[in-house]
Parts: sequence; structure tokens; C-alpha cells
Amino acid sequence: MATTDTLDVTAIRGLIEPLIQKDMPADKWAEYLKEYRPYLEHFDALIGAVHKDGSVDTGSSALTVH
Repeated sequence: MATTDTLDVTAIRGLIEPLIQKDMPADKWAEYLKEYRPYLEHFDALIGAVHKDGSVDTGSSALTVH
């Protein structure tokens, strides 16, 4: 039996950032925008798959960037 899941990292960041910005001091938000967001905004999706075969589970994953 195989299971595959995809996580839309861009959409989740788009939902979470406005919530965090409301509670974060302006200087910390500016630091996030300058120091962290330029790296995070390129992550697009995380894809993972698990294959269960008896007592052996194998998995693989891929992170897409743009």
C-alpha cells in the first residue's frame, strides 16, 4: 500500500505570515522580511510518499523550489 501527500508550502506561508505579522514587533517583522523570507519564499511544495510492505516501510520525499 502506498500513500502520497503534497504540502503547498507557498499557500501555508501565505496564510501564516499575516497572522504572525499582527503579533510580531515591527523591528522583528522587518528582520524576518530581510533575513529569512528571501530564502523561504522559494520553497514551493513538499511531496512525500510512503510504501508499506509487511513490516518494512520505505519512504521518499521531494522539495520543489522556484
